[in-house]
Amino acid sequence: MKKMMKTAALLLCMALLMAGCSGKSDGETEVSTNAAAETETEAVLTRGDYKAGDYCTITEYKNLKFAESDIKASDEDVQDEIDALIESGTQLEEISEDREVKEGDVVNIDYTGYLNDEVFDGGSAEGADLEIGSGRFIDGFEDGLIGHKKGEEVSLNLTFPETYGNADLAGQDVVFEVKINSIQKYAVPEYTDEFVADNTSYDNIKDYEESVREEIRENNLSQALADKLLDNAEFADKYPESLENYYKQSYASNFDSYLQVYQGITLDQYLESAGTDLDTFLQQNVGEEITLAIKEDLIIGAVAEQEGIQAEGEDYDEFLKEKESQYSMTEEELYNTYGEETVKFVYISGKAYDLIYNSVIVE
Repeated sequence: MKKMMKTAALLLCMALLMAGCSGKSDGETEVSTNAAAETETEAVLTRGDYKAGDYCTITEYKNLKFAESDIKASDEDVQDEIDALIESGTQLEEISEDREVKEGDVVNIDYTGYLNDEVFDGGSAEGADLEIGSGRFIDGFEDGLIGHKKGEEVSLNLTFPETYGNADLAGQDVVFEVKINSIQKYAVPEYTDEFVADNTSYDNIKDYEESVREEIRENNLSQALADKLLDNAEFADKYPESLENYYKQSYASNFDSYLQVYQGITLDQYLESAGTDLDTFLQQNVGEEITLAIKEDLIIGAVAEQEGIQAEGEDYDEFLKEKESQYSMTEEELYNTYGEETVKFVYISGKAYDLIYNSVIVE
């Protein structure tokens, strides 16, 4: 199936692909999968009982036309992907020759900060990596290391800016004693057929770039299609309350899983520390995304209703078998874990979108 409208597609499949998955797709780690499983909520998210056509009217969704010139990949877009690939293969390597630190180097340092000859809190570290020119430290710190060599100890007489976040240090004169442990530089790989073969599923630059160009074109077409469908649709003043809650809970559940995996805290703990509540947090951070997801969801649902697409028959049975194999679950386990209505809507939405996408005319 071609890529769905981006925001809705992500959330439509969220229950199957992210929230508490017991299986894992290519590229996922055991750590993330297990942690997600451990944080799975007991309650299954429900979409509710409503007719999308009561909330969304759309009649023009077949044989939509697009100009090839509007969706084709630009050379700049392709180059961005190439640059990203090269960057992903860039590694730090320690400099063996006896040379001085220069901008762009990454130095490993031990440092201690002194205020009025006393060590101040937060101003010391050992084995810290610092890219010269990154601007991570106060003015003069990074520049003060330029020209020095590995093993040297450097005294830096500096002044914290008046606007510094820590009032005890703002505007204060301090001294940093710094030892340079090592000097590293970024080794940028050469963009060759061999590099492409080692870092992609393609054997050479030509095949890789053709694939990149086609993928960008498909993404552009999918986005143009999503925009046109939104333009062609009319929505009621209010959306189904159950659908709004479904998307809010989906975002909240997955953010909770993310926090527990990567920060070791729950969403409730995060909200408490931030001094906010869930509704306010969602509205401020993903309010527009949720609204867009609901609209795209209703469009797909309305099309499915008009076309009489149902989750039944041999094709649906094959879909279930695929999911059962993918997640090592029985049909009953799939329904119990993710909700029967969600599983069925993933199938229905895919069929509806395929119908729309496959009728597109590119001129």
